[in-house]
Formats: sequence, structure tokens, C-alpha cells
Amino acid sequence: MKITADSAALTTIPRSSDDAYSNAITREREHWGKRLPAREANNVSIEDAAAAKELRINRGMPSFIRLAKDRGWHFAKVLSLGCGEGRAERELMKSGVCDAITGMDVSEDAVKVAQAKSDQAGYEIKYEVQDLNKATFALKTYDLIYSQNCLHHIVELEHVASAIAAALKHDGTLWVQDFIGESQFQWCDARLRIVNNLRESLPKELLMDSMRGKPLSPLKRKEPDTLSSPFEAIRSAEIVQVFERFFEITERWEGSTVVPFVCPRGTRASFLKHPAGPHLLDTLFAVDRSLLEAGTLSPTAGRYIMRAKLPA
Repeated sequence: MKITADSAALTTIPRSSDDAYSNAITREREHWGKRLPAREANNVSIEDAAAAKELRINRGMPSFIRLAKDRGWHFAKVLSLGCGEGRAERELMKSGVCDAITGMDVSEDAVKVAQAKSDQAGYEIKYEVQDLNKATFALKTYDLIYSQNCLHHIVELEHVASAIAAALKHDGTLWVQDFIGESQFQWCDARLRIVNNLRESLPKELLMDSMRGKPLSPLKRKEPDTLSSPFEAIRSAEIVQVFERFFEITERWEGSTVVPFVCPRGTRASFLKHPAGPHLLDTLFAVDRSLLEAGTLSPTAGRYIMRAKLPA
């Protein structure tokens, strides 16, 4: 069955328990089981992440922990979705805003790493292997459900949204931080044109992707069946639309029309080291805001605080 979002041409993911779906979810588990722990241990990735922090690559997009601390929020029971190797849960526990967390991920290998690191740190975190496309959660149990960069890998968004709403306590909070751009990276014509024009205007030193060891190539639409993960951005453009059926969005932060494409992972250290890099990035952020405010391009990143809608 084709999953359609706006005008994107999407891959075919069977929305059932047949063999094709089972094969796709197996590939998904294997992909993240290898990628997440390896990314955490990679020196180039670590340098890139440090540069991104110094450059304030997420400026204007608050972290949940900072919001919680500033507002005096505290959560007794937390469910974290798409936990990967567990960095987010460890940061939540270290910050002191949570008492106990249950983390879920599709990858058994990633969950094993997460549990080992949590146990070593002495945190009250329990991890489970779950396919969120089919998962059920304990009803009316959680004060906070924390979803960070996992919903764009979910084909059954309606199921997950409904299950989250049922799992939150009546005054519970849902935090969503995710990629909300074009589904399956079927970039619109305007984004392709603007991003590639901006890339051409930059010094060549800033276009080197240190993670891949080669210069950035022109941004193009991806062929869905060639994506490394079969569920990559499968319905990303629909996330907000679907969740608004089940939740009230009480606060939202959206952005990233061009910056993630002109200064993607792998280039941040170069921007930091280049004499003109930080200034050029400031200019790119100004362009980014202008394109969003003018309605020229839609955001590709969103962060939201949501509350479940009361039954009619």
C-alpha cells in the first residue's frame, strides 16, 4: 500500500504483519543496531557534535531539559520512545528532572548498549525492545512521554499517537522533537534551488563532509528504495497533522529551512575553524528565518509541548 503525504513520491511499506513488513522491520533493527552505537564512539562524530554545540547549531530551538529546569518541572514516571543507545535518558536522569524512565527502541542491539550504560551509571532506567508501529503502552501511567527524533521512522503514526494519548496521565506532557520535512526526502523544488545556490556561494573548505571524506554533492531528491533505513522519513511531513488530531500543541518551535542542508553533520568543525565560518553561519540563520517567515519554505525541524485532548 502506498503511504501518501502531500505531493511526495513515497516508497511502499506494507502496513501489516506480512513477510514484506517483517523483512523491512528486520532491516530497520539491523541498521540502527549498528549505526547508533558506532556514531557515539566515532571521533569525527564527537568533534562534529562539539563544534555544533559551540556554533549553537540549534539556536532558537530549546532543549527539553532546559525548559524543564527553567520552569521547575519534575516527572515521576517517564516513557522515552526511540531511545537508541540511551543518551537522552541518561541526560534526563542526570539533570534531575525525572525519577524513573522506561525506554523503548526497535533495535535489540541498541537497547543492550543503552541498558548496560544505564546500569553502569546507576540510573533508574528500564529498556525494552518494541516496534512502535505496533506497541501498546500501560494506560494512564506516565507523567511525561518523551519522543525525540523517532516519529519520522513510524509508518503507523495514528496508532502511536492514540497509544501515547492513552498512556499519559490526565495532566501528562508529551514532548516531540523531530524531523518534519518532506517525506522520504522528496525535497520541494524551491528548497533544492535555494540550498544548492547557497552551497555554491560558500568557500570550498566549508563544503567538505568529514564523516564521508568528500565534498558535499548537490542536494537531490532521494530514491526511496535506496535510503539506508526502509522507514526513513516515511511520513515525516504528516507528523504534526496526525498528532493534532489527538493532542493540543501548547507550545511550538519550528525552523531549519536551509541551515541543516548548507551546514550538515560533518561540516560543523570546518565552519568553526574557518575564519569566516561563524559569521557565514549567522548569515545563514538570518536567511533561514526570513524564508520561514515569508512562507517561501516550510520548516524541517519541530519541537513541541503537547497535551492530550479530552474526550468529547
